This record gives sequence, C-alpha cells and structure tokens, in this order.
Amino acid sequence: MSRSEVKKAGWVIRRGLATVLAIPLAAPVHAQVRGVVDVSVQGTVASNSSLENSRGGGAFAFGLQVDPSVFYEDGEVTTAALRGTVAVDQYDADNGTVGSLGLTAGMRHKISERTSIRGSASARSTRSGVRDFLRNPVLASDVLQNLNPDLLPELGGQADINPGGLTSFDPDLLDEFDFDLADLGRGRTNTFQVGASVDHAISSSDSVSFGGSVRLNSSGDPRGSDYRSDSVSVAYRRALSTRTSFNVGISGGRADYEDGGEGPGPGDAIFVTPAVGISHRLSETLTASASVGASITSVERHDGASEKDVGLAGNLGLCQLQYRASLCATASRGVQPTSFGGVTSVTSAGLAYSRLLGLRDRVSASARYSRRDDSLVENQSDFGGAQSVFAASASYNRSIGQRLYAFVTPGFSRTSGSLTGDRDNYQISVGIRYRFGDAE
Repeated sequence: MSRSEVKKAGWVIRRGLATVLAIPLAAPVHAQVRGVVDVSVQGTVASNSSLENSRGGGAFAFGLQVDPSVFYEDGEVTTAALRGTVAVDQYDADNGTVGSLGLTAGMRHKISERTSIRGSASARSTRSGVRDFLRNPVLASDVLQNLNPDLLPELGGQADINPGGLTSFDPDLLDEFDFDLADLGRGRTNTFQVGASVDHAISSSDSVSFGGSVRLNSSGDPRGSDYRSDSVSVAYRRALSTRTSFNVGISGGRADYEDGGEGPGPGDAIFVTPAVGISHRLSETLTASASVGASITSVERHDGASEKDVGLAGNLGLCQLQYRASLCATASRGVQPTSFGGVTSVTSAGLAYSRLLGLRDRVSASARYSRRDDSLVENQSDFGGAQSVFAASASYNRSIGQRLYAFVTPGFSRTSGSLTGDRDNYQISVGIRYRFGDAE
C-alpha cells in the first residue's frame, strides 16, 4: 500500500466520519437531541498493568476519564449517536503516563417504508486494547446492539449505537512483547474505520442488505505492520415465522499491508466468506443466532506467488435483555489482518452481564478472549506462532447522589503465546463518576 493510497483512504474515512457527525446539524425542528458528559476519577492498583515482564512488582495509577455522548432522534425516521472518550492514567516514574482516545458515531435513516440506510465511523488511539477493556468493560446492551440492531427498540431499550463492540479484540493489541523498548519506544495503535449499509424489504418476509467498510490500522511500534482492510457484503434474509429467520450471504475483501509500492505486496490478501445462518427468538427477551461458512483466502508470498487457504468461519450469539438484567454471549471465527501476525484466523469469544440490584445499585461483569493462529503464509511475519489474550472484569456501581456514582472494579488479564510466554495481571480500581446532562 503506497502513501498516496493511505492518504486517499484517510480522506474517505474522514469524509465518512464528517457525514455521520453532520446529521444532527441538519435536524428538523421536532427532532430530539440529548447529551451527557460523564467525568470519572479513579485509583488503580495493578500487578502488571502492561502485561510486560520487565515491569513486574506492581504499580499504582491515578486516572481521569471524560466520556461525552450525544443522542439524536427524529421520530421513527432517523436515530444517531456520537460517543467519545478521553482517558489518562498517571503511573509512577517507571511506567509514565498512558492515554487513550476514542470516538464512535453511528446512524440509521429510514428512506421509505421498505428501505433504510446505516452508517458508522470510528477513530481510536491506544497503547493497549486490554487496558482499555478493563477500564471500559462492554455492557450487555452494547453487545446486543451489535448482534441485532433491530432488537433493542422492540424491547423498549434505548437505541444507542456502538460500532465495534465485543467481538473486535485484536490479540496483538498489547503494550509490548519481550523486547527492550528503551531503544524502540512504546508502540501506539491508531485505528480508523467507516462503514455503510443499505437494507431493503422485498416483501413482508424477505429482505436484502448491502454493506461495505474501510479500515486503516497504524502501529506506532516499529515491529508492527500498518495495513488497510476493505470489505463488502451482501445478504438475503427470509422470515420463516414470527420468531425464526434464515439468512444467507457472502462477504469479501482485501488486506493491503503498507510496503511503499504500488500493487500487491508480501502479506497482502484477498478473502471471500460465504455463510448461512439462522436466528430465533426463544422468548420475548431472549434471542439466539448462529451462522457457519468458509473463509477462502489467497495471501501474497515474498516470492510473488500466492498461498491459498480454506478455513471454518462462523459466529454464535445468545442475548437476553430484561428490565433489570441483561446477559449476552458471543463467539466468532474468521480470517482477518493483524498488526504482528499478518493475515490469519482469529477466534474470539465474549460474555457480558449487567443487573440492577435496586434503585441505586448495579453490578456488571464482562469477559473477552481472542486467539490468533499462526500466519497463513510461512515467514509472513517475524512474530509467527499463536498468540492469545483474555481479559475479565466485574464492577459494582452505587448512586450516592442524583448525578454522583461510586464504583469498584476488579479485573484480570492474561496473555500467552510462543513469543511472550504466560503473563498475568491482577488489578482493582476504585473511583467516582459525575454525570452532566441527561440522555433520558
């Protein structure tokens, strides 16, 4: 991928993000725009926060986080949401300051009774996806929104849009590997993504959808690889009953690793995934879905030839959303590009639970697991071999005022692989959060 292609893709993503963000600016008079800003401060004690051996012995961090959100609704025609986060953790002199930035935007617009469009855009800058997850666990409602965007409004929930969610967890998004970083510097991963889709109802029981997305991933670590990933998809869905639907679809795309030249280069890949699936509403609050297919991949080798691979692809989902409690579980497997492992098969799983204990108390728990296999092409990356990461956290929140909340969040993370070995981190955070505005 040449620099001109990177600039062009960046322009496309910035325009896509600007388009999504501009929706509320053109709001009609009767539209509702609500906003909140959550500000939290916390103290964290961690045994190995960066999951890196040379900094064992524990560390304390003081953290500040600001999370603004804007929700837009124009009756049943348009819904949109914009969410941002800025987090800074100040450790001791050996660990320094760690910061992360994130912005997600999503919208759905109903063009006619049969046709609607969706758009999403996101930008993220982080030095550790694991640390970000332990700081901001995914709630069950966020997972449900990604699993089935049409389900929340039917169950009376808030139609908040959160692109990404539980299944996007690159096992390479750790702070660092077993290397002396005094000369290399600490890596920061920047990710930009924009996507759009069109849904059209052919009849009362048949519908089709078309979608596409562009993703740019830039690794500040000199050992990592920058890449661009493009994907398109088409799917057909048929309702077999009021509770059950069948779907069939195909998605395709390419991964383009930056090598400074034009045309295909080592590590670049083209992949196609046909799949069939079924979703079933087990009750008014419980929905299950499953799909299975094959990932057909062609990866460019260093000698100019291509390596073909066919592997299993699919996903499972089970979500229950009730007034006082929510539970979601997901699992997926497919081919995707990674920063250090090249194009490879990635297996992911996640669990999210949330429950109201009373008018002022809520508990939640989240866990995520991701494992990448060895690179599909031998010697594609200097970091071959499988790599996995697991992270879990639980949280207790209590309202101590109209807008003031206290929370305690224990967490655990673990990484393992042929390069890193096994590394564990135990941590606990205690803090308070204040909310400005009201999204209700």
